[in-house]
Amino acid sequence: GILLAVNLFFKLRSSSPSLFRNMKLLCCALTVMLAVPGAVSELKIISTPDGITGPPPCALTCSGVARFSETGDYRWRSWGTDAFKNTDITECGYLTVPAVIVTLKGSQCPSVYILEVFKTSFTIVAVEDATATEMLDKRCDVYWTATGYNC
Repeated sequence: GILLAVNLFFKLRSSSPSLFRNMKLLCCALTVMLAVPGAVSELKIISTPDGITGPPPCALTCSGVARFSETGDYRWRSWGTDAFKNTDITECGYLTVPAVIVTLKGSQCPSVYILEVFKTSFTIVAVEDATATEMLDKRCDVYWTATGYNC
């Protein structure tokens, strides 16, 4: 395999210098096209909940799914006629309070609003009257995305 490639390389080089030059140019162009998207992509944060912005290299988007079946501090809970859920985002490593977006996935889950956000967690509350049992029965998972700074 390697000997065949080397042999072809030298045949192309000696038999058709212009074709060889064009192939070199094509290889360089492909290398740049493959390398540039990773180098050019950047996350730009315009503002944050606490008004603290950091250096662009420290901007981080982190996302996850808080399952309806979680237990302990991160389970669906009821408070009066409201269902609420805390979600842990410690693994994101934010040093400032991130901006958070949430949506629910399940069987006719109610709308929610974000009650509070911290560096390590956030709390959502159902807009309509709902109980923790209803949120479990409807299998309401929380899909979330947070954007903030980790350095």
